[in-house]
Amino acid sequence: MKRYGELVVEEGYATEDQVLTALEYQKTSEKLLGKILVDMDILTLEQNYEATKLSQLPEGAGRRFGQICVDLGFTTTSEVERGLAFQKKIKGYLGEIMIELGYITLDQHNHIVELQRDYGV
Repeated sequence: MKRYGELVVEEGYATEDQVLTALEYQKTSEKLLGKILVDMDILTLEQNYEATKLSQLPEGAGRRFGQICVDLGFTTTSEVERGLAFQKKIKGYLGEIMIELGYITLDQHNHIVELQRDYGV
């Protein structure tokens, strides 16, 4: 399982400095890190819930489609970013958009969807 602080940074919910500040405060408190980050107005309650849920999944589970594409070497971060930008315009599934743009194959798409399904994402 991934550590909560690492996860909120990876998800873009907080910066490393913000997490380190919250961890310092946690040394003098009995509060959980997520609660501290919410109290500091760094995370919303919804972000805290999502991060908590993701932190309890097995290593590698709960990743977003685009992140899995990059992690498996199917595509680059910049291609995923272009796919996400396109997704905002047409409101479709990122996987289908990535196929249409020629960034991934149908087999790669299906492999990623199966990984996500295995972990209930």
